Amino acid sequence: MPSGIRVNIDRETLLKLYVEEELSLSQMEERLKIDHRIIKERLVEAGVEIRSIGEQIKLAYKHGRMNQKRGRESQNWKGDRCLKHSNGYVLIYNREIGDYVFKHRAVWERVHNQKLPKDWCVHHINGIKSDNRPANLIAMPTKQHYAYIPMLQQRIRELEEEVKLLEKTLSNSQVTIFEN
Repeated sequence: MPSGIRVNIDRETLLKLYVEEELSLSQMEERLKIDHRIIKERLVEAGVEIRSIGEQIKLAYKHGRMNQKRGRESQNWKGDRCLKHSNGYVLIYNREIGDYVFKHRAVWERVHNQKLPKDWCVHHINGIKSDNRPANLIAMPTKQHYAYIPMLQQRIRELEEEVKLLEKTLSNSQVTIFEN
């Protein structure tokens, strides 16, 4: 959506869908045909507290959008860890809060010995959502992250072009050796 254009969403509609019907932001995006980030922004402007990941998961279970078996009964149980969440991120069980949390956030918080600031996110530098090595994680304000992604995508395109050029150069310089 072009920047500078403000999308107005009826407050009552937002409250009905998010609070009463307990829809997720992605479900609201699908129904309203408006980007979930804009919906989230309008909810915050309306004074609605955005659900934590734990609350989101509980609602997904409640409404049958996730496997009903949890913990040791889950097909994904691997000790205190759930292999992957539907969007590719690894979840781990946090005994202190009694719920699952994103592993990349937990790793960053443990390494930096502090809670991730509100409205910040943890980015996987190499783009692999399951690679939660501390050296592959960087925290930044969410707004900065949205600007960071296009820069990374541009750099990837540049590197892909460089690889193609190197492959072409290499294939043109191949020497064929004939044996007698």
